[in-house]
Amino acid sequence: MRKVRAERVGVVGLSGLVRAPEGVVPWGTFEKIRAALPKVNFANATDLVQTVRAVKSAEEIALIEKAAEIIGKALDVLMEHAKIGVRENELIAEMLREIVCQEGEPITMLLFGSGGPEVPWAQRVFTTRRLKAGDLINTEVEGKYAGYIAQALQPISLGAKPKELDAISLRQD
Repeated sequence: MRKVRAERVGVVGLSGLVRAPEGVVPWGTFEKIRAALPKVNFANATDLVQTVRAVKSAEEIALIEKAAEIIGKALDVLMEHAKIGVRENELIAEMLREIVCQEGEPITMLLFGSGGPEVPWAQRVFTTRRLKAGDLINTEVEGKYAGYIAQALQPISLGAKPKELDAISLRQD
């Protein structure tokens, strides 16, 4: 076994992530590492690494734009196929097909919900429920290309927009 000479080690993911504020590092594993290296001071390096990763090259920006283009086309397909009588899982299949046809990679974020009269909760479980007149569709989905991701939300109303939604507006500064 090699000797570790580091006195201080930065660990990414201990805390401070947007969707995991308490971190993603398995605590039991981390405790075993700390026990094996009692003289090492472990520090949360999440902010440091996120700050460095936030700066993108022109090439990386182009890859993110391609991911956004892919998801835009998948959402176009969703809007084209979202009709009364179509099943939820058929819509999802059409979106995923378009992502693959556009050279996208397998995605991990695809939330979908349909129903009404209130805005449905978007979830990871897709049903065979058939869309009905007046349904609202709530979806959050990502496009992925060369490891870079773009996310989009796409609400759809199958019919007139409910009056309750008139109060919702985009803030324009």
